[in-house]
Amino acid sequence: MADVRFWTLRQPIDVPVRMSFGSLQWRTLAVVELTDTDGVTGYGETWANYPSWIEGERSATVTDGLRPLLLGAEIDLDDPPGSIGRLHQALVGSLWPLGRQWGAPGPIMQAISGADQALWDLAGKRLGSPIADLVASGQGTVSRCHQVPAYASGIGPEDVAAQVQRCRRSGFPAVKLRVGFGADVDRLNLAAARLHLGDDGELLVDANQAWTLDEALAMADALVDAGVAWVEEPIADPSGDDFATFTACTGLKVAAGENVYGRRAWQALLADPAVAVVQPDVSKQGGISELLWVCQQAEACDKAVEPHLYGGALAYAATLQLAACCPVVRRIELDIRPNPVRDDLVVDPPLFSDGKVSVPQGAGLGVVLNVEAELQHRRDHTGRQIEVL
Repeated sequence: MADVRFWTLRQPIDVPVRMSFGSLQWRTLAVVELTDTDGVTGYGETWANYPSWIEGERSATVTDGLRPLLLGAEIDLDDPPGSIGRLHQALVGSLWPLGRQWGAPGPIMQAISGADQALWDLAGKRLGSPIADLVASGQGTVSRCHQVPAYASGIGPEDVAAQVQRCRRSGFPAVKLRVGFGADVDRLNLAAARLHLGDDGELLVDANQAWTLDEALAMADALVDAGVAWVEEPIADPSGDDFATFTACTGLKVAAGENVYGRRAWQALLADPAVAVVQPDVSKQGGISELLWVCQQAEACDKAVEPHLYGGALAYAATLQLAACCPVVRRIELDIRPNPVRDDLVVDPPLFSDGKVSVPQGAGLGVVLNVEAELQHRRDHTGRQIEVL
């Protein structure tokens, strides 16, 4: 690579997004940008929702950690999957020990996620091919689809009835409700979601690690009565058998994986029979290269993959490319709330219709950033708009 840059786009939210552990005040797109010696640029997204000071850390990790390793690196265009896979493993091999000593494997893998996506994007642009086709060719297969099923997320804790009704009118067959706001609120919202979803709609639940095991078990009757298909991260800091105890006592399936880092941790999660659905995030856990490995392991363990997705335009496109070439990916998550750094930054964004999202067919990630919109949203880590010269 001839250059490695990090920059962010931020936009304040009119109505903060409440979760069990706090509120999201801004929509942020944090970008790792790689430019090769021919001037071709690839983009990738690194997770930057929480905490509020994440941009300062991520800038340092990309600039001081990733940049020296990527400058001078090249992609073998005769074997993009193999070449990028080796670069990915070199980045992990060099930086994971630092993350272990730092006690921050998450930020390390999140930074690598952005770089890995950018490598794939750059390779696809050089070859004029979507990432899904590059992956498929490396596997000796064919990219499987041009549309990916999606479920609606971002629902609750307020206005649950109206949000669910809107999702159903929009064609979502399944919705995910946030819980963890106290037993009384959660019970009312579960009942409202089921009522307005109808008997044929699938109800999913995300606790965001809000409960102890006992608290999760105390909510079991309401979850079962609402016909919940699976519960995402029901327990904070689960020990080895907490998920198994929860499932055995309730009969409810568990979904998890958004906050798992490193292959050893993934292998432990995949080996847990209580976990029916795994949820890797392309902007958090190592990018497309790492998620391809997770998908392969999940398929071998007979686990469904439903990637976590709560970011901006680049992570959205990368997740769609992954889903298009990995049959084990059953569906993706689609946040229903306004998100200007996802929806306003792309020329011809992916279309949602009848419960499915179109997969971008352009080269690389398949999307083209709207430069004028991008400049309107570009801000520094304090939220001050950046003057672009």
